[in-house]
Amino acid sequence: MSPLDHIYAPAEVLKLVGLNLREKLLLSPVISCAENGLFAKNKELAGLLNTGQHRVSDLLVSLERKGYVEIVNKQSRHRRGWTL
Repeated sequence: MSPLDHIYAPAEVLKLVGLNLREKLLLSPVISCAENGLFAKNKELAGLLNTGQHRVSDLLVSLERKGYVEIVNKQSRHRRGWTL
């Protein structure tokens, strides 16, 4: 099963203070792929969260600024990886 087939939000993520609900939902698949990182297009993540690609980009930048993820391969507009 792909991490983008569903969202499993651990209680530890839901209890995080300082994140909004969409940030928490976006962080959850990242955690499930923490060992190898999550590589997905913003379009795929937007479909999972039922939001726009630009909103996903904004959420990822916010999570990076808050120290929850590291965006890898920033130069690529097509694929990005996120790790804890």
